[in-house]
Amino acid sequence: EESFASQNANGTGPFMLVSRQPGVKTVFKRNPNYWGKADPTQGNVQDLVFLPISVDATRTAALISGEVDFVLDPPPRDVERLRSTPGVKVLD
Repeated sequence: EESFASQNANGTGPFMLVSRQPGVKTVFKRNPNYWGKADPTQGNVQDLVFLPISVDATRTAALISGEVDFVLDPPPRDVERLRSTPGVKVLD
């Protein structure tokens, strides 16, 4: 559901909203002023790009090709294929 909160930055989390195109792409960058850790340089993630890929086969292909680094809830029929793909790790 689209609302003010879904279109505007809110809070002071570990990442800051850079841009948002609903249904296309959302980009975040590390928040250097995040208060949640004593050392804000901890970790190796500087930027996050959320790409909603609605077609299962396209999402799986993007993971296998390296176009994306992470897929949440891969299609169950592809899990065994992903387990046997070098460089891909499936976490249950």
